Amino acid sequence: FVRAVLNRSPSIGVRGEQTQDYLKSLGFGDEHVKVIGCPSMFMYGPDLHVEKKVESLTLDSPIALNVSPYVTEMGPISLYAAEHFPRLVYMAQNIQTLELMLYGTYPESKKKASMVASGAPITLQHPLIRSDRVRFFLDPQTWFQHLAQYDFSFGTRIHGNIAALLAGTPALLLAHDSRTLELAEYHEIPYRTITSIE
Repeated sequence: FVRAVLNRSPSIGVRGEQTQDYLKSLGFGDEHVKVIGCPSMFMYGPDLHVEKKVESLTLDSPIALNVSPYVTEMGPISLYAAEHFPRLVYMAQNIQTLELMLYGTYPESKKKASMVASGAPITLQHPLIRSDRVRFFLDPQTWFQHLAQYDFSFGTRIHGNIAALLAGTPALLLAHDSRTLELAEYHEIPYRTITSIE
């Protein structure tokens, strides 16, 4: 695939150094592979700067949560956050959660039972959904405008956290795979690995 792309382009852009190193191991050097990260991070130019909005968060702080429902560690985190932070809102991003919001059921999948068991917000009984604390945006500008109202954003969705940063809201990525980790490292997005959360 990389050879086919390079037949029509002088180089390819990749999200981070891990991908670059992998392609290098296949024989594609720096002259062919450039680390560019996520282009959306440059939406407002090269000098994105985000300041803390408050000195410290409180139980009453407006917080945005983003979740990859298939990451089992996010089930308990979403349940804890729902209980302890009454102004926390889940910013859903996957089409299956939109279906849940519109039709009342999350589509069947091989992982559905384990996601339900973990406590992921994929049922109408989840406290975030039951208490109308979930939002889904179809337009990036309204998403950014909404996220600008929060003091903090966190979760496993790389673009959920990038959207928060573009809105001027500090964010913390809970990195759960090499893709999200290398993007966070390249763009210097604050992160913790999901396995380090207790």
